[in-house]
Order: sequence, then C-alpha cells, then structure tokens
Amino acid sequence: MATEFGFMSADGPGAHNPVIGDERYGEALIRFFNERGISWTAWVFDPQWSPQLIQDWDYTPTAQGRYFRDAMKRDNP
Repeated sequence: MATEFGFMSADGPGAHNPVIGDERYGEALIRFFNERGISWTAWVFDPQWSPQLIQDWDYTPTAQGRYFRDAMKRDNP
C-alpha cells in the first residue's frame, strides 16, 4: 500500500514540500501503482496540512483533491 503522497502548485500553502506538480504527477503515480497492483491512499484530508485534498471543513476539494477523487471513481466504478 502506498500512502502519504500528493502534489501541489508552487504557490500553494506548504509549497516547501518536495513535490511541486500537477495532475501529470498524479497520473504517473496512479499508473505506476495500478500496473503493479499497489493499493493507495493520497495525503492529506485536512485543510491545514499539505498537500491538501480539501480547502476547508466544508470539504471543498483542491486540484489534487479533485484529481484523486476522480481517479478513485474511474478505477472503482
């Protein structure tokens, strides 16, 4: 199981994290995991940690949150 990964834009909160990227990074990760049968969960479901999946406690998704939500829906119809 792959855990605690994600991506964010260079101007996002917590941009000091080592992975500055966009959906292309997410696509590369998911493709790698799927090709090898690796389960995964993205990081982090908290608007105060980064890279965030949600912007606020109303659960508004970030770009990363939208990407991984859509990937889960696509891969698990």
